[in-house]
Amino acid sequence: MAVPSSGTLTMLGIARERKYSSYVSTGIIPYPILMTDLINGGGLNNFPPLNTNCTPRPNTLTPHSMNEWYGYDQDCAAPAECERIELRFIGRYRSGSDACFQPVREVFTTDQKKWYINPLYAEDGCKEGAWATSGAYSDGGTWGIWDGVKGAWTSQGICEF
Repeated sequence: MAVPSSGTLTMLGIARERKYSSYVSTGIIPYPILMTDLINGGGLNNFPPLNTNCTPRPNTLTPHSMNEWYGYDQDCAAPAECERIELRFIGRYRSGSDACFQPVREVFTTDQKKWYINPLYAEDGCKEGAWATSGAYSDGGTWGIWDGVKGAWTSQGICEF
């Protein structure tokens, strides 16, 4: 549970969020809580590094204030980043090699090295619900069948030339 986004905050709650990823944790914080340790990590309480993957998060500039912590989440995962990559596309799958020789189509994926297990987004935007056209896709080496629904890849393989 993240630090509340409004209301009164406590140093103990923030310390528990930093150490145990839960503002309402009952975990023990054995030593005095210093704002510099909360920001920089370490210290006698051995706080982990500040999670910079998500916002909101406190800034590292002094002086520090309690309101910088509103909404902070120690275990927040970074949002997926979309990249443009070129995959060859064929409307109906016949074989892995067929997919390799079709016109190039630019699509979005969340991980260029593992495009065959992540959603493909249409050219008009990288956002949920704008899925790429269903069919077979290839990068010239790996191919997969995409049915146009988030996470729905099948039949991965190697193109044969």
